[in-house]
Amino acid sequence: MPKNKKDFSNRPRSKALVYTVNAAFFVVPLIIVLVLRAFFIGNFYIPSGSMENTLLVSDRVLTIKDPQPKRGDIVVFKDDQHWLSADGNQYLVKRVAAVGGDTISGKDGKIFVNGKAINESRYIKGKNTGLNSSFETQKVPTGKLFVLGDNRENSADSRFHISINTQFVNDSSVSGKPVFIYWPLNRIGGVN
Repeated sequence: MPKNKKDFSNRPRSKALVYTVNAAFFVVPLIIVLVLRAFFIGNFYIPSGSMENTLLVSDRVLTIKDPQPKRGDIVVFKDDQHWLSADGNQYLVKRVAAVGGDTISGKDGKIFVNGKAINESRYIKGKNTGLNSSFETQKVPTGKLFVLGDNRENSADSRFHISINTQFVNDSSVSGKPVFIYWPLNRIGGVN
């Protein structure tokens, strides 16, 4: 061995240093996961068929935070309008049909946003002719969303709450945008 190189292989190591390094291998990843979970990633269970065939009952999805949902995005949001429960602590999943500033209406199974019929053939299940498929023009306030389920014949979405004036979801209630189905195994894949 050359004289200028030192051999550290036989040098005794401090037990405290070894414990610190080992602890760091467990603590640092745990902190990273907790930060990601708190600020960027969510995990949700799909409880109903309102988003079939895009999301099925019992799918488990990962979501990412998205501060400004757009038309066509699927969102998970807190039920602070009390659509399902009095306490508002449940979460729902629907597709954004209109955002703040838009007008939206439904007629003969078609949805019109800002006066134009939108093409929903990529994700809609059925013929969209269920109860409440026709509704008067709604002006979506700033900071709000009008949401619809992909399975319109089986979705208690914004259309069903027009009569009691709770049809709009607050932007701030959105927890995230589902991006990946991780369970069941035969459904693993992206969400669109």
